[in-house]
Amino acid sequence: WAVFSGVSHMGRETVAMDAVEKYLSDPLGTVISSPAYTKWDENIGFMTLKYPGIHENGGVYLHTIAWKIAADAMLGRADRVEEGIKTILPFRNPVVDGRAEPYIMCNSYFGKQTGYRYGTPGQSWRTAAGQWFEKALVNYVFGLLPEMEGLTVKPCLPPSWKTASIDKRFRGTTYHIRYENGGVKVKEIRVDGKPIKGNLLPLTGGEVDVVVVTE
Repeated sequence: WAVFSGVSHMGRETVAMDAVEKYLSDPLGTVISSPAYTKWDENIGFMTLKYPGIHENGGVYLHTIAWKIAADAMLGRADRVEEGIKTILPFRNPVVDGRAEPYIMCNSYFGKQTGYRYGTPGQSWRTAAGQWFEKALVNYVFGLLPEMEGLTVKPCLPPSWKTASIDKRFRGTTYHIRYENGGVKVKEIRVDGKPIKGNLLPLTGGEVDVVVVTE
């Protein structure tokens, strides 16, 4: 959240994200808090009532993975973005294989403190994790940020994605966007075959074909 808000400066945002890697990393993803609470704390409340390692109390929260994907993308850490995407997708996680539907995101996975229940999916049909992942993917990985004048393009695609595409409808304009991925810096943007200056996709009210080349 320090990265999202823009309050971190002078390299502190990188320090914060490195701390996430150091203290909150788990083979299943990113835990939401560590260490887990082991007794009730009235100053904190609800989360301290839950068993250590479950949901908000030290569980591997999929919302947290989505937030980390977005923050890593904002900092241009493409390799971390790719790692986060692979982790959050339910059909890519061998620890939870067979314990939940492979086509839906759960709220969280039980953490290591739960022993043999480690990796158990929680609340697979009652969560906003999917929406947070969509926001992270569209706004920060594909880098389509809404502005008053149109869409700003600031992508940070996984290095293994040599090409990618997305259709985005925004304020009456439908953008068919193809990425030629060579890095995290935008080299060229072509709209209907013509290069444009800057990285703002204009509002046209129709359908446009866009090619984004990065280096």
